[in-house]
Order: sequence, then C-alpha cells, then structure tokens
Amino acid sequence: MLLRVVNRQRNLSAKLMPVFVRELKLRQREEEYFSLLVQLDRQKDPSARLAIREKIRFFRREHVRTTPPAAHAFYEHWFTSVIRELLDLGTFTLNDAADLAGRVIPPVTPRQAARALCVLTELDLVEQTPDKTLRQRDKLLSTGGAWDSLNIHAFQKAMAQRGMEALDRFPKPERDISTVTLTLSEPGFGRVKELLEEARSKIMELARSDTDQRRVFQLNIQFFPVSTGKDAQP
Repeated sequence: MLLRVVNRQRNLSAKLMPVFVRELKLRQREEEYFSLLVQLDRQKDPSARLAIREKIRFFRREHVRTTPPAAHAFYEHWFTSVIRELLDLGTFTLNDAADLAGRVIPPVTPRQAARALCVLTELDLVEQTPDKTLRQRDKLLSTGGAWDSLNIHAFQKAMAQRGMEALDRFPKPERDISTVTLTLSEPGFGRVKELLEEARSKIMELARSDTDQRRVFQLNIQFFPVSTGKDAQP
C-alpha cells in the first residue's frame, strides 16, 4: 500500500491515516503536517487547495522570513535585494560598496550600493560578524500574502523591466524567458495560480538547500488576462 501511495497509484484515505501515522512514528506536529499533505492530495477544488497550501506554508515559516510592512524601504530600489543576495556569494564588509556596485547587472553606483547596505543593516536583514563581514540573517525572504504597497508594486515593475532588458542583455543559454497565450475556465485559472504558487515554493526550497552558489538570479512569473471575459460586450 505504501508503495502504491508513493507511486501515486492510490490516494491515502482518511481511514488509513492513523495507521500510517503510527507506523511512521510521527509526532503531533509531524502528524498535522502529514495530514495537510494528504488533504492537499485529495482536494480537487482550486480555492480549497490554496487554503490548504497556506496552512502548509505556516509549517515552513521557520525557513522563510516575512518582511513586515515597516520594511518598505527594502523594496524602494530593485538593487537592494540583489545586494543582499550578493553578500551570500563572498566576503564583504560595509567598505565594499564599490565592489558590490560593480557586480550588479546593470551596474549601480557605489553610493547606491552603500545606501542599500545601510537599509539592510537598519532593517536587521543582514548582520555583521565579529570580523565585520556582512551576512544574511535569513536565507529566504518573502513579503508574505498580506502586502499591498506602492513600493512593492514599484519593485515588481522595476524587476519586470530588468526582465525585458535581459532579452537583449543575455544570450539565450543564460536566461529562460518564454510566453504562452491560452484560454481557461475560472477553475482552470485558479489551478494555474495554484501551480505557480507550488512552483515558487519548490524553487524557494531549492534555493534554501542549494550549495556552492555562484550568481544572483531574478525570477519573474508573469500570468495575467489579455482579453475581456467571454460574455463581455466589446
């Protein structure tokens, strides 16, 4: 039965849940997490699946730091997040703003990089080690699901613009930009949003566990209507 479940030939029923919990020797919190995974596998309604995924993210929050609304300065300039990630690729101090500025694509000024370092330290998003080296306090950073900020919108627009520039700036092997136009029902639209959320979660988990990182990357996922509804009047 276990082999069939793992191979996705059968779903785990509510009746068998206690048996698996007992045989796997799961503690209470592990049992709650396992139960959510089983519910997600059985649930077909997109909105219900999104609600379950939100509960699952609650169990993963120890790996992803959520920025509070007061941290809006972090998103004021697109390059601040790039500077933060660069700190994870080498040994840098507050005196290395010029070096960091030259590593950003497109390059920023040393003054801009220095300001970014100030914002990161003021917001407690990076810390100084005893030897003055700067390092991230948390590997992953997220706005969470409750943000509605002009700075966030400006940040997303700026990163979308960087994505447009990447078409000309980088050869195809160094980027992955694709487009698809399709028709969907409302449930289908919800399912695509769910798949994108699942992809983001998996990519963030990969980033958390990845080793020997060499470069900072930006991932933009753009998915939106380009027509009115079926019954709408022109």
